[in-house]
Amino acid sequence: MDEEVFREFLKKSGRQPNVIEKCVLFVKRFEDYLAIQKQYNEELTFTTESLVKYISEYESKTKKSTRTILYALMQYFKATKDDLMYKIALELRETRKVKKTPFLLKKILGIESKHIERLLR
Repeated sequence: MDEEVFREFLKKSGRQPNVIEKCVLFVKRFEDYLAIQKQYNEELTFTTESLVKYISEYESKTKKSTRTILYALMQYFKATKDDLMYKIALELRETRKVKKTPFLLKKILGIESKHIERLLR
């Protein structure tokens, strides 16, 4: 990873220092994963298969969302002008959208149903 180029890109994009640190950390973790997978035999390469496998393994091990990781990787691919990997990371991130539960006014105590009906018109 060209860390200085990435940091400068994030800074120019208006990212806060804590966001920059997290993005760099997530990209380093992905590189570490690739290094383990390659067993240090080859140069680290970002491939579609490696990205999909990394995200799948992370989700299965941690049961946590990967949207933040994918955001960091998207920013890295954008900074390094790797359009193909950027698009793949974007697609993976879009498929992991957070499902929001609707805010139901009728569950708020003290609001009468006739007032809710008026708001919905």
